[in-house]
Amino acid sequence: MAEEEKIPNVQPNAFMPGEEFSEDYANNFNFEHTVWDFKIIFGQLDQTSGKPHNVNWHTSMTMPWGVAKLLCHFLLLNIVAHELQCGPIHIPPEVMPPAPVEPTGENDTPGTRLLYKEHQKIYRSLTRSVDPSTLLPKSSELPE
Repeated sequence: MAEEEKIPNVQPNAFMPGEEFSEDYANNFNFEHTVWDFKIIFGQLDQTSGKPHNVNWHTSMTMPWGVAKLLCHFLLLNIVAHELQCGPIHIPPEVMPPAPVEPTGENDTPGTRLLYKEHQKIYRSLTRSVDPSTLLPKSSELPE
């Protein structure tokens, strides 16, 4: 019998920062996108400039759309876990994005109608905290 190959004991996705690793703070963000990639631009509100809403944009990260979708999944999962442990995350009214606007007239197409309905769900999730009872399967959903 051949000797089994030894697999190194390394945790998957173990975080090991490289030499050029940097850490910054951001309380603002913006997006850019193409058909291939999604870019998040990070910045920090600069209150010393004397100008309202002056943001010092300092870092951007570009990723393929598949990675952006995975990022969204893990961000939401971490937000749910945080709210279960620490309570609801409050978003001040002055920074809430505007509510979705229902498409009308020539802008009312099946695609824009679907986007509007999805936007409504996402928007409602900003003002709703996690109800732990909704995370547990109903007894009818449990395997026998």
